[in-house]
Amino acid sequence: MGRLSRRQFTGLLASGATLLLSGCTEAFGEYLGNDQEGKLLVVTTNLRVTNTTGDETEYPADIAARIVVENRRSERQQATLEAILRHDRPAGEPEEWTNTRELNLGRGVSPTIEMLFESVFEEGDKLENYEIEAAILGPGE
Repeated sequence: MGRLSRRQFTGLLASGATLLLSGCTEAFGEYLGNDQEGKLLVVTTNLRVTNTTGDETEYPADIAARIVVENRRSERQQATLEAILRHDRPAGEPEEWTNTRELNLGRGVSPTIEMLFESVFEEGDKLENYEIEAAILGPGE
């Protein structure tokens, strides 16, 4: 057999690279979340204290939880979003509050949903002693 032409060599190199990388791209896709395709997911959450004007806060203050939800299906989905706010008091019993909201999300959207926990932040509290946990309940699970 003679020498390979530049065109044949390029074709073989491209085929070999494709075979070599096929397993890597699948693993990378799983890392990026392709394994969650077709689901409703809670992507991020954060908290902030409301009832503030300038440097002053009215107590007891509200805590707003901002929750980003993602619909990875190609059709509209309905489910329930449940958010649990926990307060780990340095001295005393831990407290917990729960809010729910019905979701009806169009395909491929990622809305930010704000849930308000009223009158839960007392004077002297620190926001870092609060944590939020959010989950999708229902058909989108």
